[in-house]
Amino acid sequence: MGAKKRLAVLLCLVLFVPAALSQGPRRPPREHDARDFDAPPPPPPAGIWPTDRMMYLFIDRMTEELGKTYGFDEEQLHQTRELWKDEFPVWLNEHREEIQQLTNEYIEALLDDKPPDPEFVADWAQRVLPLVDEFAERCETVGEQMRPFLTEDQQLTLDGQLAGFRVGMKYLNQRLVGWAEGGFDAETEWHRSPAFKPSEDARSKEMAREAQEAEIAARGGVPKSTGEAGGAAGDAAEAARDTGRSAASSRPAGDDWAKYVEDFIRRYQLNAEQQATAHKYLRTLQDRRDAFLRRNASELEKARRAAANPRSEAQRSRAEEQLQRLNRPLDNMFTQLKEKLDSIPTRKQRAEAGGKAEAQDKTRGASAVGKAVKP
Repeated sequence: MGAKKRLAVLLCLVLFVPAALSQGPRRPPREHDARDFDAPPPPPPAGIWPTDRMMYLFIDRMTEELGKTYGFDEEQLHQTRELWKDEFPVWLNEHREEIQQLTNEYIEALLDDKPPDPEFVADWAQRVLPLVDEFAERCETVGEQMRPFLTEDQQLTLDGQLAGFRVGMKYLNQRLVGWAEGGFDAETEWHRSPAFKPSEDARSKEMAREAQEAEIAARGGVPKSTGEAGGAAGDAAEAARDTGRSAASSRPAGDDWAKYVEDFIRRYQLNAEQQATAHKYLRTLQDRRDAFLRRNASELEKARRAAANPRSEAQRSRAEEQLQRLNRPLDNMFTQLKEKLDSIPTRKQRAEAGGKAEAQDKTRGASAVGKAVKP
């Protein structure tokens, strides 16, 4: 498959590593040795597949390392492990046949001495895309469930990791969508092509840069590409301009999310199937947003009142910073909605929408010129 070595890593991340971003209790805790490792599995399709015990032990090692990053106490570590063991092995086993078949096809193409046909790659990518989207949604949902038992600093760490994760998923989705539309380029995306390594290195470098900047922004910093010159002074100036603006500038609130989706559908003239997908994304993110607002209603209201009626300038600044922190997960949710919508239109629909926008700009420009020269 094109960009095979890189995609192999990405697929591994999609199937296992994103779980490292997701924690929070759902079912009553169970002891590790209470799990039935001896239950006979269903007849498997061809291909290697990890046992449940292998998955549980893998999760133990992953959470052990993650606990060092987050500074988990014993209870947080236990809750994290229990949720992962309830969620991710179940999802993988539910999709076992699809994943094994797709993995087998991928490895066969990887080992071949000639690049696969674009038609083969398109079919493969079309079958992978729903799995990638579903798993990413599950990671996001479970990630939100962890917040009630995390400290503020740990929540900022989670915000940063999720922001970087979304960048990686955006690049993966863009690549898969391009392939699904027949855009596989063997010259730059087949691992044995001479042009593959420099092209892949450039893609990886750009993705890493964007992920790092997204993580910095999610944790309240200012990325280098958007900050002003002057080091700390530039950062302070940018932060001051951003204070209190998150809801108005980067994220529609309430029903404006639905309006954004309807405008998107009209702009790209999405067909019925595409519209159903767009509305599914909207409902998923709305549910997540509403759950967040319910959990944080009292904090949000308290911060709004303090910002509206401060007793001092210092109190106003603290309240606005608190509002910005509380709104950050909502900004991230809306960013994710936009990225998911951007993966829906075909190349033809994007080109047509761009052409219409260009024509409208020309019409407005001609009208302005006519008004300017009118006696």
